[in-house]
Amino acid sequence: MRRWSLLIALPLMVAFGFGVYFGLASFKSKAAQRAVSKPVTKTRTLVPLAGVVFMAQGGALYRLENGQFSEIKPGPGDWTQPTSVPQGGLIAVSRQLHFSDLYLLDGSGHPVRQLTKNQTNTVETNHWAFYPNLSPDGKTLFYSYDPKDLSNTFRVDLAVWSMPLQGTQAQGRRRTTPSPYTGGDVEPLSLSSGAVIYTKYGIDDAGHSQSQIWLQAHAGTIGQALTEPADDCSAPALSRDGTRLAMVCTNGRQSSSLQVAPFDGQRLGPREVLVEGQLAAMPTWAPDGLSLLYTAPGGSNGRFQLWLVQAPRSTASPSPQAAVSPSGNPTPVAARQPRLVTNDLDLDATSAPLWMAPASS
Repeated sequence: MRRWSLLIALPLMVAFGFGVYFGLASFKSKAAQRAVSKPVTKTRTLVPLAGVVFMAQGGALYRLENGQFSEIKPGPGDWTQPTSVPQGGLIAVSRQLHFSDLYLLDGSGHPVRQLTKNQTNTVETNHWAFYPNLSPDGKTLFYSYDPKDLSNTFRVDLAVWSMPLQGTQAQGRRRTTPSPYTGGDVEPLSLSSGAVIYTKYGIDDAGHSQSQIWLQAHAGTIGQALTEPADDCSAPALSRDGTRLAMVCTNGRQSSSLQVAPFDGQRLGPREVLVEGQLAAMPTWAPDGLSLLYTAPGGSNGRFQLWLVQAPRSTASPSPQAAVSPSGNPTPVAARQPRLVTNDLDLDATSAPLWMAPASS
């Protein structure tokens, strides 16, 4: 039965890979194509946020500080998925029609260096690079990249790669082997131990896509699952002290929930539900670890806005016997009402907001 399910699913997977290759850069809903409000200096948040927040909308990056927005457009392409550089500045994705590259930007958003070169002489041999994340010491860049299947160049299964930030893409090292025809391994987070957390996609016997939070201790090893396939969890976000992991899970439902679990570097403890019933996406921790920003539909236009929710200070510890976190019915957290931060934006739902402490702190 498993064999027949796979045979039925394979044509759909091939079509998915082909569609991703030609449409990933420009895949937008009709609603997103209509005119939307741009964050500008007159835009005000509904909730004050300390520090600096970077976000992506409509191919541009925006900086929010002291209640004011300013636009950052480093160059051609659609810019998205900013991440911070400990020494100062940003790394962001420049997304073109048939490829994407990573760039190092200075504190004002001006390009300093192109980190990857993924355009080739033929479209079918171009590459994609997404989800940049730096190691805690700022020396190693982790990202998702599509190694080529020479027998099917339109197949897009992203793998986690790493390269020296001060080096070249030729020094890149492949960390993971994705499951074929799934979309692959995305959203890597580097730990000080050298391990990496990421989202791993797979296909069940019925041909349905499922995601798990995965932990790989060393490059080239299989690693271990931190969540069950049925939990369908993705978008991991690690608190700055490394003791709590936020994630978005569907648990087999149409809507997603924002969940948090204690983390000891190897295992997750019991998960707690912070937000339920929204299409929550892409959480990020506040610099002080007291709250989480995430994106979800809301506001006057029903498009993706910034939301804020208080984070738990859980003292629960992971079970020493279990490698996979408890699944089924995570514990709901009472009295944590999410607060709408923006009202009329249309944020990129695949780009996590970046929340940084004030420069003086």
